[in-house]
Amino acid sequence: MATKRYRGKRKRARYGSSDSLSPPVYRGCGLRPGIDPISNISLRNAADARDAPATASDIVTCIRDSLCAIENPRFFQTERGFQGELLVQLGRRLRLSDQEIVEQEHQKRQREHGLTIRPDIIIHEPFDSVRHRARTEGNRVIIELKMNAAEAEAAKDFYSLAAMIQVLDYPLGVFINIGSSITHGNLVPRAVRGSVVAFAVELRDGKTHVVEERT
Repeated sequence: MATKRYRGKRKRARYGSSDSLSPPVYRGCGLRPGIDPISNISLRNAADARDAPATASDIVTCIRDSLCAIENPRFFQTERGFQGELLVQLGRRLRLSDQEIVEQEHQKRQREHGLTIRPDIIIHEPFDSVRHRARTEGNRVIIELKMNAAEAEAAKDFYSLAAMIQVLDYPLGVFINIGSSITHGNLVPRAVRGSVVAFAVELRDGKTHVVEERT
């Protein structure tokens, strides 16, 4: 079983007042069953979990566990292939409300959204004029993926995450660097630090290794 190491002081994430204090850095897969390393507390029983909507910490846990579950080398060859398998793994783990969905490459329009960005994956409630007063309601998570990103590429994706967080009130942005052990979390714009989680995932010695960094 892989070990986990935490670094730095604990701090409260901005993306949910109910989220517990969380370690800024997590390394490894193979967690102890029933333990959530984000909040460091035992998970609720399965019946309660099915009835309650997923919190931001729940979603980050699902993303991390989904990354750990991707083990076929073929999926690490292309960004599109990895994204497809990530969607499969998220579908097995995410606990969303009836109105929430996972979409990929959803084009934002300047007239309707105030920006033009095509994020890789979003988790949200599609806008409904009956239930929502504005397009900023019902937004949960935006995810950007990059294959072995250099600093310039990562910085561009962090800029996109920041724009979505600030303009459309997405409470959580996630960056995933595929085929790398570097999260580039130090490049997250100061204005959205605390609202972004950066992951790096790679195959090493036939095993999946994940690094998670809170910013």
